[in-house]
Amino acid sequence: MRFNLDTLLTRATPAQNGCMELPASSKVGYAQLWNGDKVVYAHRVVAELAHGQPLDGQFAIHSCDNRKCINPEHLRWGTAKDNSQDAVSRGRLIGRNHVRGDAHPSTPLTANDVRTIRQLRADGAIYREIAQRYGISLQAVAAICTNKTWKEVA
Repeated sequence: MRFNLDTLLTRATPAQNGCMELPASSKVGYAQLWNGDKVVYAHRVVAELAHGQPLDGQFAIHSCDNRKCINPEHLRWGTAKDNSQDAVSRGRLIGRNHVRGDAHPSTPLTANDVRTIRQLRADGAIYREIAQRYGISLQAVAAICTNKTWKEVA
């Protein structure tokens, strides 16, 4: 099935920041289309229609951080490195090399908790006791106590 850029854009709903959203989305939030053979990501289809074929290994990168957006002005082709650098610069990439300590949205601990955990261990507490007290795994306690994680906390 051939797609037409104007038709796709008329099916989209205008959203904030000039985004054009399609409602059908994947589990991770990207708008999807049926091309007659399989489901494809709408932003890649639109990027191809608006900006031409990608080079091998290129990704359709959103400048708006909206996965449902198909506005051609918000899309460009780039490498995996470009995509990662864009995500880091916008604060979207959360992982062990990007957001650390209590700034990480999924941590149950604070820097003070980490200091206390290390002191408890130094005073002879066992990993199991510490893990139960803070609701974390034995592996997390071990990683904290051996400075594999939370290295920035002294």
